[in-house]
Amino acid sequence: MKTIDVFWSFRSPYSYLATKRLRSMSNAWDVRVRPRPVYPIAIRTPEFFSEIRPQWVPYLMRDIVRLSQYLGLPLGALNPDPVVMNMMTREISPDQPHIGRLTRMGILACEIGDAEGWAFMDEVSSLIWSGGAWTEGTALVEAAARAGFDLADLDSRQEAEKDRL
Repeated sequence: MKTIDVFWSFRSPYSYLATKRLRSMSNAWDVRVRPRPVYPIAIRTPEFFSEIRPQWVPYLMRDIVRLSQYLGLPLGALNPDPVVMNMMTREISPDQPHIGRLTRMGILACEIGDAEGWAFMDEVSSLIWSGGAWTEGTALVEAAARAGFDLADLDSRQEAEKDRL
């Protein structure tokens, strides 16, 4: 069986928009689609957003809206953005309370199995990219539960295993 490694980010709209199709590929084809959660480009390459052409962001927005409509998937403003960033100056904050936690929990889910990792990433990214207040109330707890995970357990594990993850 062939394996496709998918380097996937909670901040990437394209990761979110591809997730349901990626999840179904293993069933349709004799291929393993292995999720590999990674930090988004804003964290890996902080200067990226200060170096891009001014037309890039409007094009990105137009493209992801078009693609979400084509796929019939909801798309809303990030509330909050998983990456703390000043959108006017394009400066990435050194304080990142969300993206590390999300990525580490995604890795833990994937370590259980590909299907479990995809389920977690699908539920959480759908919550984030649908525009809901994903950090408030029980929204994230419920998304994790729909994927078969206890958020408190994942949270304590990701905190305890930060260095390894």
